[in-house]
Amino acid sequence: MPISTIGQNGLNAPLSLTSPALGTPSALVLTNATSLAKAALPTGSVLQVVQSTKTDTFSTTNGTNNPATITGLSASITPSTTSNKVLIFVNFGQVSSNGDSTWGLFMYRNGTLIDTGNTAGVRALGSAAGGIPGTGGTWRGNPASIMYLDSPASTSSVSYTFALGGNSGNTIYLNQDGRDNNVGYDSTRTPIVIILQEIAA
Repeated sequence: MPISTIGQNGLNAPLSLTSPALGTPSALVLTNATSLAKAALPTGSVLQVVQSTKTDTFSTTNGTNNPATITGLSASITPSTTSNKVLIFVNFGQVSSNGDSTWGLFMYRNGTLIDTGNTAGVRALGSAAGGIPGTGGTWRGNPASIMYLDSPASTSSVSYTFALGGNSGNTIYLNQDGRDNNVGYDSTRTPIVIILQEIAA
């Protein structure tokens, strides 16, 4: 593109500006764009989210020393790296009983019990626990929750399952109250919701 300049002696001859040769940009090929994007995120970032819901009821008479696996309640996630963690949220809509009882909830990673208290004699080691009073209050359902930051150290699918136990002989219920009356103004059915989040390490 010609350019003219003005100096003390008047208009100078037009100048010519030539664009420099930039060459042809090389092609950038991303063979695994998802992995590259996750690797670029800072520590603490949520990389993926998995949700699982159980809406039907469950009951058991097993004691906390032999808890029953909760059918239909599990969630799986595959971490991107072995250093990443899994943040677990579990909300139990209600736990109830047909009698004065204690209860315990137990969480497993690929069949191994995790998130427990310290060993104390022969007491059961669980992830959450509670009690249901007698004398007319046994029908009441109370919510429960589990929150835990797990370190599975794996890039394979990791499965989380759960078990329930109480005072041996009493029935412990999930997703319903102990009375479970079939009237619209009384008993309520609830869900159990699991949310798993992969957290960048």
